[in-house]
Amino acid sequence: MDINMPKMDGITASKKIFKFCKENWIRKPNICALTAYENKSTIKECLDIGMIRVLHKPLNFSELSKIYEKYFKRLSSI
Repeated sequence: MDINMPKMDGITASKKIFKFCKENWIRKPNICALTAYENKSTIKECLDIGMIRVLHKPLNFSELSKIYEKYFKRLSSI
């Protein structure tokens, strides 16, 4: 989830997704934040609302691969 998007930032969008899932008894999705800024308060807010990681641009594909292996690989085999 890109933190800086037009119309709605990624933190607000993620909060809405998490709220919808909770209200509808849907398993909370794994959301990674993506940002160009290393602002500590933004990173803390992302993690506090339930995002699993905060990645920085330019994207490090090795780090993304680790996240995929940990959180998403089992889903692709379903």
